[in-house]
Amino acid sequence: VHTSVSSARRSSPRRQLSPRQDNGHLFPTSLATPSESPGESKADGLPLGSYLSWVQNEMDTESACMELPFTIILLISFSCLSYLHLNQSQAYAVEGALRHDIQENANFAWSHNFGHKTVFDVNSVSDFWSWFRTGFLPLVIQQSWSYSEELQAAYNAMNVSQPYISDNLSSHWAEHGSGFQVTPIRGDYLHYNRLVGGIRMRQERSPAKYELCLKPDEVPEDIWKAWFGKPCMPASPGYTLTPEVSDAEAFAEEARVEWLMVEDSLHDLQQATVDMEDGCSLLNAKGR
Repeated sequence: VHTSVSSARRSSPRRQLSPRQDNGHLFPTSLATPSESPGESKADGLPLGSYLSWVQNEMDTESACMELPFTIILLISFSCLSYLHLNQSQAYAVEGALRHDIQENANFAWSHNFGHKTVFDVNSVSDFWSWFRTGFLPLVIQQSWSYSEELQAAYNAMNVSQPYISDNLSSHWAEHGSGFQVTPIRGDYLHYNRLVGGIRMRQERSPAKYELCLKPDEVPEDIWKAWFGKPCMPASPGYTLTPEVSDAEAFAEEARVEWLMVEDSLHDLQQATVDMEDGCSLLNAKGR
Protein backbone atom coordinates (compact mmCIF):
# COMPACT_ATOMS: atom_id res chain seq x y z
CA VAL A 1 0.00 0.00 0.00
CA HIS A 2 1.47 3.30 -1.07
CA THR A 3 0.00 6.49 0.37
CA SER A 4 1.05 9.99 -0.50
CA VAL A 5 -0.39 13.47 -0.09
CA SER A 6 1.24 16.00 -2.33
CA SER A 7 0.49 19.23 -4.13
CA ALA A 8 0.76 20.08 -7.82
CA ARG A 9 4.26 20.42 -9.07
CA ARG A 10 5.75 23.62 -7.74
CA SER A 11 9.19 24.99 -7.28
CA SER A 12 8.59 25.31 -3.52
CA PRO A 13 10.66 23.05 -1.29
CA ARG A 14 9.20 19.89 0.33
CA ARG A 15 9.82 18.42 3.72
CA GLN A 16 10.50 14.72 3.19
CA LEU A 17 9.71 12.13 5.84
CA SER A 18 11.82 9.03 6.20
CA PRO A 19 10.27 5.75 5.13
CA ARG A 20 8.39 3.89 7.86
CA GLN A 21 8.30 0.12 8.07
CA ASP A 22 5.32 -1.62 9.64
CA ASN A 23 5.08 -5.42 9.82
CA GLY A 24 7.60 -5.85 7.09
CA HIS A 25 5.88 -3.36 4.68
CA LEU A 26 7.54 -0.19 3.54
CA PHE A 27 5.36 2.96 3.52
CA PRO A 28 7.05 5.84 1.74
CA THR A 29 5.28 8.96 2.88
CA SER A 30 5.49 12.54 1.68
CA LEU A 31 3.71 15.59 3.07
CA ALA A 32 2.98 18.79 1.19
CA THR A 33 4.22 22.06 2.56
CA PRO A 34 1.74 24.24 4.45
CA SER A 35 1.79 26.80 1.64
CA GLU A 36 -0.16 24.40 -0.63
CA SER A 37 -3.92 24.66 -0.47
CA PRO A 38 -5.98 21.46 0.03
CA GLY A 39 -7.90 21.98 -3.23
CA GLU A 40 -4.64 21.79 -5.20
CA SER A 41 -3.42 18.53 -3.69
CA LYS A 42 -3.18 15.29 -5.70
CA ALA A 43 -2.84 11.62 -4.88
CA ASP A 44 -0.69 9.81 -7.42
CA GLY A 45 -1.78 12.26 -10.11
CA LEU A 46 -5.57 12.09 -9.30
CA PRO A 47 -7.05 15.51 -8.50
CA LEU A 48 -8.73 15.65 -5.13
CA GLY A 49 -11.73 17.42 -6.69
CA SER A 50 -12.39 14.46 -9.00
CA TYR A 51 -12.36 12.09 -6.04
CA LEU A 52 -14.80 14.26 -4.10
CA SER A 53 -17.03 14.52 -7.16
CA TRP A 54 -17.10 10.73 -7.42
CA VAL A 55 -17.98 10.42 -3.74
CA GLN A 56 -20.78 12.97 -4.14
CA ASN A 57 -22.14 11.10 -7.18
CA GLU A 58 -22.14 7.83 -5.25
CA MET A 59 -24.04 9.48 -2.39
CA ASP A 60 -26.61 10.96 -4.79
CA THR A 61 -27.10 7.55 -6.45
CA GLU A 62 -27.59 5.91 -3.08
CA SER A 63 -30.11 8.59 -2.09
CA ALA A 64 -32.04 8.11 -5.34
CA CYS A 65 -32.11 4.34 -4.83
CA MET A 66 -33.41 4.81 -1.31
CA GLU A 67 -36.25 7.00 -2.67
CA LEU A 68 -37.23 4.47 -5.36
CA PRO A 69 -39.43 2.26 -3.11
CA PHE A 70 -41.43 5.28 -1.95
CA THR A 71 -41.89 6.38 -5.56
CA ILE A 72 -43.18 2.91 -6.51
CA ILE A 73 -45.57 2.92 -3.53
CA LEU A 74 -46.87 6.36 -4.56
CA LEU A 75 -47.41 5.21 -8.15
CA ILE A 76 -49.25 2.05 -7.08
CA SER A 77 -51.40 3.98 -4.61
CA PHE A 78 -52.35 6.58 -7.23
CA SER A 79 -53.23 3.87 -9.77
CA CYS A 80 -55.41 1.97 -7.29
CA LEU A 81 -57.24 5.07 -6.08
CA SER A 82 -57.85 6.26 -9.65
CA TYR A 83 -59.16 2.85 -10.69
CA LEU A 84 -61.51 2.60 -7.70
CA HIS A 85 -62.74 6.20 -7.94
CA LEU A 86 -63.20 6.61 -11.70
CA ASN A 87 -64.57 3.12 -12.43
CA GLN A 88 -62.92 3.11 -15.83
CA SER A 89 -63.94 -0.47 -16.57
CA GLN A 90 -67.63 0.32 -16.08
CA ALA A 91 -67.41 3.54 -18.09
CA TYR A 92 -65.67 1.69 -20.93
CA ALA A 93 -68.32 -1.05 -20.86
CA VAL A 94 -71.19 1.46 -21.04
CA GLU A 95 -69.53 3.47 -23.82
CA GLY A 96 -68.88 0.27 -25.76
CA ALA A 97 -72.52 -0.81 -25.41
CA LEU A 98 -73.80 2.54 -26.65
CA ARG A 99 -71.35 2.58 -29.55
CA HIS A 100 -72.23 -0.95 -30.59
CA ASP A 101 -75.97 -0.30 -30.43
CA ILE A 102 -75.80 2.82 -32.59
CA GLN A 103 -73.38 1.32 -35.10
CA GLU A 104 -75.21 -1.99 -35.52
CA ASN A 105 -78.89 -1.26 -34.83
CA ALA A 106 -79.46 2.27 -36.13
CA ASN A 107 -80.32 1.11 -39.66
CA PHE A 108 -81.94 2.68 -42.70
CA ALA A 109 -82.83 1.59 -46.24
CA TRP A 110 -85.50 -0.64 -44.75
CA SER A 111 -87.08 -3.57 -46.55
CA HIS A 112 -89.86 -5.04 -44.39
CA ASN A 113 -88.15 -5.78 -41.05
CA PHE A 114 -84.56 -5.49 -42.20
CA GLY A 115 -82.47 -2.35 -42.52
CA HIS A 116 -79.80 -2.84 -45.14
CA LYS A 117 -77.53 0.09 -44.23
CA THR A 118 -75.84 1.40 -41.11
CA VAL A 119 -74.09 4.61 -40.16
CA PHE A 120 -71.01 3.43 -42.06
CA ASP A 121 -73.06 3.54 -45.27
CA VAL A 122 -73.86 7.24 -44.91
CA ASN A 123 -72.13 8.81 -47.91
CA SER A 124 -74.22 11.91 -48.62
CA VAL A 125 -76.42 14.51 -46.96
CA SER A 126 -79.59 12.63 -47.90
CA ASP A 127 -78.13 9.41 -46.46
CA PHE A 128 -77.48 11.16 -43.16
CA TRP A 129 -81.06 12.38 -42.82
CA SER A 130 -82.41 8.95 -43.79
CA TRP A 131 -80.21 7.31 -41.17
CA PHE A 132 -81.06 9.88 -38.52
CA ARG A 133 -84.83 9.92 -39.06
CA THR A 134 -85.53 6.20 -39.70
CA GLY A 135 -82.63 4.60 -37.85
CA PHE A 136 -81.19 6.69 -35.04
CA LEU A 137 -84.31 8.37 -33.60
CA PRO A 138 -86.50 5.23 -33.37
CA LEU A 139 -83.61 3.43 -31.71
CA VAL A 140 -82.73 6.06 -29.12
CA ILE A 141 -86.21 7.51 -28.50
CA GLN A 142 -88.21 4.42 -27.51
CA GLN A 143 -91.40 5.71 -25.93
CA SER A 144 -93.32 2.43 -26.02
CA TRP A 145 -92.55 -1.21 -25.39
CA SER A 146 -91.12 -3.07 -28.38
CA TYR A 147 -92.33 -6.52 -29.36
CA SER A 148 -90.82 -9.11 -31.66
CA GLU A 149 -91.32 -8.88 -35.40
CA GLU A 150 -94.15 -10.78 -37.10
CA LEU A 151 -95.83 -11.24 -33.72
CA GLN A 152 -99.30 -11.18 -35.23
CA ALA A 153 -98.34 -13.97 -37.64
CA ALA A 154 -97.19 -16.01 -34.66
CA TYR A 155 -100.54 -15.46 -32.91
CA ASN A 156 -102.35 -16.48 -36.09
CA ALA A 157 -100.38 -19.72 -36.31
CA MET A 158 -101.05 -20.56 -32.66
CA ASN A 159 -104.80 -20.00 -32.79
CA VAL A 160 -106.25 -20.02 -36.27
CA SER A 161 -109.89 -19.67 -35.24
CA GLN A 162 -109.53 -16.78 -32.78
CA PRO A 163 -105.99 -15.36 -32.89
CA TYR A 164 -105.01 -12.72 -30.38
CA ILE A 165 -104.74 -9.21 -31.82
CA SER A 166 -101.24 -7.90 -31.19
CA ASP A 167 -102.48 -4.31 -31.30
CA ASN A 168 -104.18 -4.96 -27.96
CA LEU A 169 -100.84 -5.46 -26.25
CA SER A 170 -99.90 -2.78 -23.74
CA SER A 171 -97.33 -0.21 -24.77
CA HIS A 172 -96.11 0.18 -21.16
CA TRP A 173 -95.55 -2.27 -18.34
CA ALA A 174 -95.50 -1.84 -14.57
CA GLU A 175 -92.44 -3.99 -13.96
CA HIS A 176 -91.59 -2.76 -10.47
CA GLY A 177 -95.03 -2.50 -8.86
CA SER A 178 -97.62 0.20 -8.46
CA GLY A 179 -95.30 2.58 -6.61
CA PHE A 180 -93.06 3.15 -9.66
CA GLN A 181 -93.46 4.54 -13.14
CA VAL A 182 -94.36 2.23 -15.98
CA THR A 183 -91.60 1.35 -18.41
CA PRO A 184 -90.19 2.46 -20.72
CA ILE A 185 -89.78 5.86 -19.10
CA ARG A 186 -89.17 8.86 -21.36
CA GLY A 187 -85.45 9.14 -21.93
CA ASP A 188 -84.58 5.52 -21.08
CA TYR A 189 -81.94 4.01 -23.32
CA LEU A 190 -80.77 0.38 -23.26
CA HIS A 191 -82.84 -0.16 -20.09
CA TYR A 192 -80.19 1.15 -17.70
CA ASN A 193 -79.23 4.55 -19.14
CA ARG A 194 -81.03 7.86 -19.29
CA LEU A 195 -80.88 10.72 -21.79
CA VAL A 196 -80.55 14.04 -19.97
CA GLY A 197 -82.56 16.80 -21.63
CA GLY A 198 -82.48 15.59 -25.20
CA ILE A 199 -80.40 15.35 -28.34
CA ARG A 200 -78.47 18.42 -29.43
CA MET A 201 -77.77 18.97 -33.11
CA ARG A 202 -75.40 21.69 -34.26
CA GLN A 203 -73.25 22.58 -37.23
CA GLU A 204 -69.82 24.04 -37.73
CA ARG A 205 -69.84 26.16 -40.86
CA SER A 206 -66.62 27.27 -42.50
CA PRO A 207 -66.39 30.69 -44.22
CA ALA A 208 -67.17 30.74 -47.95
CA LYS A 209 -64.87 33.01 -49.97
CA TYR A 210 -63.30 33.02 -53.41
CA GLU A 211 -60.04 34.08 -51.80
CA LEU A 212 -59.81 30.70 -50.05
CA CYS A 213 -59.73 28.77 -53.33
CA LEU A 214 -56.54 27.11 -54.53
CA LYS A 215 -56.03 27.88 -58.20
CA PRO A 216 -53.17 28.39 -60.67
CA ASP A 217 -51.83 31.92 -60.71
CA GLU A 218 -51.65 31.86 -64.50
CA VAL A 219 -55.43 31.52 -64.90
CA PRO A 220 -57.29 34.85 -65.07
CA GLU A 221 -59.58 35.52 -62.12
CA ASP A 222 -62.79 35.87 -64.13
CA ILE A 223 -62.18 32.53 -65.85
CA TRP A 224 -61.60 30.42 -62.75
CA LYS A 225 -64.45 32.11 -60.87
CA ALA A 226 -66.81 31.28 -63.71
CA TRP A 227 -65.48 27.72 -63.79
CA PHE A 228 -65.79 27.20 -60.01
CA GLY A 229 -69.26 28.71 -59.93
CA LYS A 230 -69.22 28.93 -56.12
CA PRO A 231 -66.82 30.04 -53.38
CA CYS A 232 -64.49 27.65 -51.57
CA MET A 233 -65.03 26.53 -47.99
CA PRO A 234 -61.88 24.90 -46.61
CA ALA A 235 -61.91 23.69 -43.03
CA SER A 236 -59.47 22.31 -40.49
CA PRO A 237 -59.77 19.43 -39.87
CA GLY A 238 -61.13 18.62 -43.28
CA TYR A 239 -64.80 17.69 -43.51
CA THR A 240 -63.91 14.89 -45.90
CA LEU A 241 -62.15 12.99 -43.09
CA THR A 242 -63.78 11.01 -40.32
CA PRO A 243 -63.75 13.30 -37.27
CA GLU A 244 -62.07 12.33 -34.05
CA VAL A 245 -63.90 12.52 -30.72
CA SER A 246 -61.99 15.66 -29.78
CA ASP A 247 -63.06 17.32 -33.06
CA ALA A 248 -66.73 16.57 -32.39
CA GLU A 249 -66.57 17.90 -28.83
CA ALA A 250 -64.75 21.16 -29.62
CA PHE A 251 -66.62 23.28 -32.14
CA ALA A 252 -64.98 26.48 -33.32
CA GLU A 253 -68.21 28.42 -33.95
CA GLU A 254 -71.36 26.36 -33.62
CA ALA A 255 -74.38 27.32 -35.71
CA ARG A 256 -77.95 26.14 -36.25
CA VAL A 257 -78.27 24.60 -32.80
CA GLU A 258 -81.42 22.48 -32.43
CA TRP A 259 -82.62 20.47 -29.46
CA LEU A 260 -84.76 17.36 -29.81
CA MET A 261 -86.29 16.94 -26.37
CA VAL A 262 -87.18 13.51 -25.02
CA GLU A 263 -90.52 14.83 -23.75
CA ASP A 264 -91.74 15.22 -27.35
CA SER A 265 -93.26 12.30 -29.19
CA LEU A 266 -91.28 10.32 -31.72
CA HIS A 267 -93.57 11.56 -34.49
CA ASP A 268 -92.90 15.19 -33.58
CA LEU A 269 -89.15 14.61 -33.45
CA GLN A 270 -89.16 12.94 -36.86
CA GLN A 271 -91.24 15.80 -38.23
CA ALA A 272 -88.67 18.25 -36.89
CA THR A 273 -85.90 16.41 -38.74
CA VAL A 274 -87.95 16.62 -41.94
CA ASP A 275 -88.08 20.41 -41.52
CA MET A 276 -84.38 20.57 -40.67
CA GLU A 277 -83.46 18.70 -43.84
CA ASP A 278 -84.75 21.50 -46.06
CA GLY A 279 -83.52 24.20 -43.70
CA CYS A 280 -87.03 24.96 -42.39
CA SER A 281 -87.58 26.97 -45.58
CA LEU A 282 -90.91 25.41 -46.56
CA LEU A 283 -92.87 25.62 -43.35
CA ASN A 284 -95.62 27.76 -44.91
CA ALA A 285 -96.00 25.41 -47.84
CA LYS A 286 -96.23 22.50 -45.42
CA GLY A 287 -98.87 24.24 -43.37
CA ARG A 288 -96.71 24.32 -40.30
